[in-house]
Amino acid sequence: MPQYDLAGNPLPEKGGANPSEQPVRYDLAGNPLPAAPPPPPSGLPPAGTPLGFGVPAPAAHSPYGSAAAPSEEVGMGRVYAAVGVGVAVVIALIAFVILHALRPAPVPAPTAYVPYVALDKSFTCDAPSGWARASGGGDGGNAAGVLLTRGAARIEVEGDLAGSLMGDIVTSNNNQADNLASMTGQPAPPQTPPVEKLHQGQAKALAKKYDDYDEQPAQPLSSPVGDARISEWTGSGGTLVGKLHGYRVTLLGNERRYSVICQCPEDNWAVLQPAFQHVIASLAAGNG
Repeated sequence: MPQYDLAGNPLPEKGGANPSEQPVRYDLAGNPLPAAPPPPPSGLPPAGTPLGFGVPAPAAHSPYGSAAAPSEEVGMGRVYAAVGVGVAVVIALIAFVILHALRPAPVPAPTAYVPYVALDKSFTCDAPSGWARASGGGDGGNAAGVLLTRGAARIEVEGDLAGSLMGDIVTSNNNQADNLASMTGQPAPPQTPPVEKLHQGQAKALAKKYDDYDEQPAQPLSSPVGDARISEWTGSGGTLVGKLHGYRVTLLGNERRYSVICQCPEDNWAVLQPAFQHVIASLAAGNG
């Protein structure tokens, strides 16, 4: 049974028609439409295949852009590495400049000294001229002392009654040991002088305060105050100050124990060592 389109034109019958022939199409007015163009070829040959006269076919384009060649990737990697090294060097230089600027300036050797008297008049000593002084203590049985500073250099002098009492206890214990030895007829054991025991005890405080603390063996020191010991020490003063170098002195008088701690950066030691020795030698018991 024949079929018609919306315009009343007969439609081709199914079957029997040549499949290669295209059906005739009509517009709404009943006019035949031109035949559709034939389909394009099955496709272009692979990219790079010559298309006659040696012209290669166009390369396919990726929506993400063309990939870099291996040599280009290696080159960019070297560029990034060089940039990273350069940034690290710049940061290191900036850090060095900042640390160098923040480090305390070297302290010159004192050219003059002025007398200092403790608040309770328990001791006197020479103080380097131009150095800051901070006095304290001396009341209510507290230790009297003075802190002399300039830059990163400092000298701390202190006199207290407690240390002298501890020295008396050590002396008493030594005497008892001697008496016991004489009663039993045994030789008396070697006794450690009181000032040496007190000196050893104070080393623990500095060892807790400074990292990498190291101290040379104590040496006897001649002083008008009384029996004395002196030790040379080094320790870490932190990132800005660096290594410290100084003296630690313990002096045992009739009524008081005196302590002196001197310190400065290692690179300032050769200049300030004589000044430290001068202040230590000038220490004397007062009338308080």
